[in-house]
Amino acid sequence: MRVFKFGGASIKDAAALQNMQQIIKQFGQGQPLLVVVSAMGKTTNALEVILQNFWEGDVYEPLIEELKTFHLNIVKTLFRDKTHDVYTDIETHFEALTKSLVRTTQTIFNELYDQIVSFGELFSAITVTHTLRAQGLDVSWQDARLLIQTDNNWREGEVNWQATQAQIDTLLLPLLPNKIVITQGFIGGTTDHKTTTLGREGSDYSAAIFAHCLHAESQTIWKDVAGVLNADPKRRKDAQLFAQLSYHEAAEMTYYGASVIHPKTIAPLRQHNIPLYVKSFVYPQKQGTCINGVQAHKFVPAVMYKEKQVWVRWTQNEFSFLTEGQASDILKQCHEAQVHVYAMHREAFALYICTDHRPEKLDKVVKATKKGFTLVVEEGVELLTIKGADEAYINAITENSPKLWEAKQGNWYQAVLRITQ
Repeated sequence: MRVFKFGGASIKDAAALQNMQQIIKQFGQGQPLLVVVSAMGKTTNALEVILQNFWEGDVYEPLIEELKTFHLNIVKTLFRDKTHDVYTDIETHFEALTKSLVRTTQTIFNELYDQIVSFGELFSAITVTHTLRAQGLDVSWQDARLLIQTDNNWREGEVNWQATQAQIDTLLLPLLPNKIVITQGFIGGTTDHKTTTLGREGSDYSAAIFAHCLHAESQTIWKDVAGVLNADPKRRKDAQLFAQLSYHEAAEMTYYGASVIHPKTIAPLRQHNIPLYVKSFVYPQKQGTCINGVQAHKFVPAVMYKEKQVWVRWTQNEFSFLTEGQASDILKQCHEAQVHVYAMHREAFALYICTDHRPEKLDKVVKATKKGFTLVVEEGVELLTIKGADEAYINAITENSPKLWEAKQGNWYQAVLRITQ
């Protein structure tokens, strides 16, 4: 039993879908296969704009038509017969999208976000299922909203593992011996049948949930890069491929900004010692990266940038030292508001944290902790984390970067950098 995950770039157009077919035929035959798909191309971004325009009372209808045209153009390339069921299915789901854009006095934005943005994965699953069937593959689509069960923590649904296992055992497991099963990444559902999402770019995590519950032999993520690199190739032309990483190393890298894998992906796989392969859909025959429980003999320096951060400072208004209780209370408020702290620095009179630029969450912390403090939130920063590098390597990377803060401990280096244009 294997799990394949295809992201938006790997199914962005008709040619990409045809390439996906070849990968499945070449590497996915011979044993049960679950295929987890993301929204196609930049569909999620487009749906976010549609929702924002609707919410703010701006024009959004032409954007829906534009998105529908994008999907229908792909379908027209693959299916010349205009009476094919795929056309009806796409039209039906776009009608459902329009009808879902409803706002009342009780409407919560984040809840509506999950209902609307999840349509991207629905469009994708429909198109992929019909495309693979047209190639003679025996394919079934199982809706992830019925399989992955979560709470109603909109936009970052927490998985109910017991309920999810039961649903997968009942609805998914019986299909796998005889069919290739398609399902959606990124989304789940509540017990009262409302759609939830698992966090932006969460399809990797979805695939790991399925792999965990199915006790899969392996999970493979098909990307537009060769595998996991030690640095972003757009920033570092000397980026090197990791042939192998341990679960621990991979989890650290994703936490501090390595975007090739969603941060939550590793833990479910590690629990059952399921290897994760990150491979290129452009060159599928190449080895890629294997992430498993084996520590690599040689670890080249890893360079991670966490973008879209803020540097927050609490300074005592009175000339008194910051107590452990005050620091603890600030961190407790961060935890309750789901404000993740990626770097922290404490001084005699002040506490600093580096966190995501999520104003709707950070505002809750600011309101709860502002009494007795002067707060400064500095935007336009990013967090640089380097593991396993010497001073010369660190200096070469940071020499032209304005630093708000930096620290080195053991083989770890971190700096909050001001972004310059």
